[in-house]
Amino acid sequence: MTVQTFKTLGQVLTHWSQIQPEHKAYTMLDNNGVEESHITYGELHSQAKKIAQTLLGSGLQSRNVILLYPPGIDFIIAFFGCLYAGVIPAPIHAPKRNRSNQKIASLVHSIDAAAILVPEAQKETYDQILSKEENWPEELPYIVTDRLFNLSPLATPELPDLDGSTLAFLQFTSGSTSLPKGVMISHSNCLSNLEMALSVTSATPESTFVSWLPHYHDLGLVAHLLHSFYGGSHCVILAPTTFVSRPLEWLRAITNYGGQYTGAPNFAYQLCVDKIRPEEQKNLDLSCLRMAINAAEPINAQTLLDFSEKFAENGFKPQMFLPAYGMAEGTVFISSGTLEQEPVYLEIDLDILGKDNIAVETNNDTHKKRLVGCGHGKLGEQLFIIDPQRNCEVPRYHVGEVWVTGPNIMAGYYQNPEATAKTLVSQKGDRLYLRTGDLGFMDEDGELYITGRLKDLIIVNGVNYYPQDIEICVGQAHKDIRSGCVIAFSVPGKTAEELVIVAELNKAGMTKMGQSGYLEEMVEAISSKIGEEFELSVTQLVFLRIGRIPKTSSGKLQRQQCKQMFLQESLDVLGRWTQSDGTQESQEAIHTQHLEKTFDEIMSMGFTHLQVFTNLMQMFTKDYEVKMVEFDLEKPLLVYGIDSVKLTEIHRQLQRKLECSLPIEVFCENKNVKGMLNEIVGAMSNNSH
Repeated sequence: MTVQTFKTLGQVLTHWSQIQPEHKAYTMLDNNGVEESHITYGELHSQAKKIAQTLLGSGLQSRNVILLYPPGIDFIIAFFGCLYAGVIPAPIHAPKRNRSNQKIASLVHSIDAAAILVPEAQKETYDQILSKEENWPEELPYIVTDRLFNLSPLATPELPDLDGSTLAFLQFTSGSTSLPKGVMISHSNCLSNLEMALSVTSATPESTFVSWLPHYHDLGLVAHLLHSFYGGSHCVILAPTTFVSRPLEWLRAITNYGGQYTGAPNFAYQLCVDKIRPEEQKNLDLSCLRMAINAAEPINAQTLLDFSEKFAENGFKPQMFLPAYGMAEGTVFISSGTLEQEPVYLEIDLDILGKDNIAVETNNDTHKKRLVGCGHGKLGEQLFIIDPQRNCEVPRYHVGEVWVTGPNIMAGYYQNPEATAKTLVSQKGDRLYLRTGDLGFMDEDGELYITGRLKDLIIVNGVNYYPQDIEICVGQAHKDIRSGCVIAFSVPGKTAEELVIVAELNKAGMTKMGQSGYLEEMVEAISSKIGEEFELSVTQLVFLRIGRIPKTSSGKLQRQQCKQMFLQESLDVLGRWTQSDGTQESQEAIHTQHLEKTFDEIMSMGFTHLQVFTNLMQMFTKDYEVKMVEFDLEKPLLVYGIDSVKLTEIHRQLQRKLECSLPIEVFCENKNVKGMLNEIVGAMSNNSH
């Protein structure tokens, strides 16, 4: 089967309903992993057709409708009903009680929705929640789709004759850097993307997919629900909440149904590593898997290695992982590795990457980063790495913006010509290129590596830092920081950009935040870890309660929104530290103790130590606003905002004051002051011999 065979997604469903009407298309599991319902291809065709005829009778052809469904088969029937009728569905997440649903109201307005499709069980609840929103449209009708399943087939109206250029559906961008936009996907876009995916997987009617991913997210909708249907396969579905509360159920479903194809963002595999206990693993059998996609967020190499090691006893092999890269604007699939080949890893020098934007392989354990390759484009698609300033292609291993061209690229953003013009650009004739906004590079074999988002890039003292690297580092700094709930960004300072960290604390951390010395403990742990890994100082640390970090509906961190909330002081802050606050200890007695302890220790070291320390403190207090009464010899200089750039100037001045040459290597902001003093005095002693 090829994309040339069919013009629309509806024709594909009609085909499978005729070829294998009794074959299971989708199976829904309940919260305990027990089969709740299923539907065959014949039933799906019949019920979707009834919905299509009702939609046509309501005059909705070519109009946009919102699909508001919990996970399950009702959504799938409604979605295909829209496709048959030429109605454009826009799946979104369900509204939440006691929370603002302004975002849903904004999405409804942004696409001029003509109706909302809902299941009967949720209609009244959703209506009560959404009608409270200030700008909710009063006349927007609800269509309850499951009431239509038992109707007799209608003779009229006839289903419209659609072609590949017809808009199939709208899928909203993740909104990780801005308000979600309606991505217009034509039937041709989607069929091309599904053909690309099938060229990788070779899925057949004998194949089984297992997915817990949200149906309103491109990875869940296209890469699983539609990919499965395109191959005539069977897809087993769990609710996202089932997975998050009990990750074991995902792997149990794979075991019980012999799942060959599955996938998720990186955090899901890490959750399995962290939460599934050894005794729970005993009855798992993952040997049936052919593909486990890791996509939709930055791929952590260590997660792949840890998952492979943990579940090796259950038949999981590293070559089952399929690292991939995609986005809604590319329908979903842009690049991937190859089945039955292990992920491609590349260890690069982090310092050179930051300073020169070039990926250089390294064996240096101190400042290296292990990247995971995201494969190549497929079929008629082409990938390029472009310098966003000079608008030209860069050499291999040089970092630039990822551009993509191919038949799977969106038609544009709905009623947003300005955003469309910025994202779809014309080069080399009439061909359109998608500017992804992602930074990456290719190796000599054309393997794609993603390094970060262009908008999120942090630049301090002329060096580029990728926020996800800093966020992972912070997450490892202290056991009370919630994994995957850290955001790093920069704000303008007096002389340069300054680093801000916003982090959620777990229950233990929330309880301890009021205790004396706890905030100082967290500051030191995070400052030391970031200093060690990146030679950066943190200007501000903000701690939040569980669930307060801004994320999209699909779980992606919203760095730009978080930054705006920080600047507007609208974050729900549990605890805060700024560099100018010092250690946050303001009691006079504590300050006096610090001062006495510091001078007692320096005096005991000898005259040379005192001479060096006195000169250093003159510079620290005069030029860098360090408060002597709060100074602690045991803390690294980064706690006081003294980074590698400032130390370079301190090194120059100290050599002049002491009238001797000192190696720059002894001036390391990661060390505590005592250690640095010892090395400086040792270097002075060597010079005198």
